[in-house]
Amino acid sequence: MKLTIDNPKFVIYDEVLESEDFKNVWKWCENEQYFTINSSNWLKVWRLSDGTPMGGPEYYHSKSPFESVPLNLVHQHAIAIANRHPQIVGDWNEIIFRSYVYPRGSRIDWHNDQGYTAALILYTHDYWSANWGGELMIAEIPKNHEYKNVGGQIDTSWKNDFINIWGAGNYVMPKPNRMVLTPAGVWHSINRVDADAGDHCRCSIVCFFKQT
Repeated sequence: MKLTIDNPKFVIYDEVLESEDFKNVWKWCENEQYFTINSSNWLKVWRLSDGTPMGGPEYYHSKSPFESVPLNLVHQHAIAIANRHPQIVGDWNEIIFRSYVYPRGSRIDWHNDQGYTAALILYTHDYWSANWGGELMIAEIPKNHEYKNVGGQIDTSWKNDFINIWGAGNYVMPKPNRMVLTPAGVWHSINRVDADAGDHCRCSIVCFFKQT
């Protein structure tokens, strides 16, 4: 596991899993059961125009170890990274693990993981081109800026009031076998997966840390 970037808004680790372990995690993700986000109710962090991302079942740290050996490996690394970066993860006593699939044309709007203390994502696809989109976009917003939610999730123009104050930020490529840690309160989005990706999907396991 190699530390690539460490700053207050995001931490990146590359080559997280050993080669064979990563192959097994990727295989597990491919065989996971998925359903279309918002198929039963509207989870409004995804806009109606965000395409058709899919999510798998949720798994809880409090119920570990899991039946899946690959998921247990991810769990072990999530705990290790949380212990290395307590200033980012904060106080937590639960982690929710969930796998996601973003096919071409899908994305997620700007959001700040409200309700969680931090989030950790492992990119599980076996290959990703720099031309396929799907980047994690992290906005730069002035410190202590107070934004006013004056709208909903159909008209989201209210987000322009703070996302566009500086109109700048960072991006993180979804490189395979990469883990990215972000604290609560950081506004971020996922860039739309480009049509050039074809049948390739942006695949990940996301670990949401929370205080119950």
